[in-house]
Amino acid sequence: MFFDELNLWSLITNNEVIHFAPEKNLSPKIEEYSPSKYVKGDLYPANDTIQKIDLTNIPYEDETFGLFLCNHVLEHVPDYKKAMQEIFRVLRPGGTAILQTPYSKLLKNNFEDEGINTDELRLIFYGQEDHARYFSETQFLQSLMECGFELQIVKHSDLFDADKATYYGVNKNEDLIRVLKPSTK
Repeated sequence: MFFDELNLWSLITNNEVIHFAPEKNLSPKIEEYSPSKYVKGDLYPANDTIQKIDLTNIPYEDETFGLFLCNHVLEHVPDYKKAMQEIFRVLRPGGTAILQTPYSKLLKNNFEDEGINTDELRLIFYGQEDHARYFSETQFLQSLMECGFELQIVKHSDLFDADKATYYGVNKNEDLIRVLKPSTK
């Protein structure tokens, strides 16, 4: 939905794209837009079209990709700041990253506790058995800026009315987290 509303598809054609934890329905659509390179990666690849890639140690040279897609992954990564640094490293200057993640607008700080270490506890406290934390919007965005990213947050309400959001199944509380690597260092 965000891709259509903001014409993000134009960022794919003839561009080097890396897509972490690729969604089954989004991957074929990306391929339709003819990226010059399309890398699909995951720590636990579902099939042989997906490379085994650790988001905290991406096996590509600096400034390789023009677009990095990473939807609902960072909340699973124990060292999310290292993952953000790696995303920044492999993104070309002027490149874009879409980094969706669940977060709270109410929390001032991320909520994570080493004592929350079972599937049952993670489900109770983080809302899912395999989450490592619950992000605070403020701290999540601050961490991205500390890595060097420029924020281009798109408010959900600027694009979708309630009926359209319901139709597309868009979470009304989840804005688009779009970040840019500055063109100059």
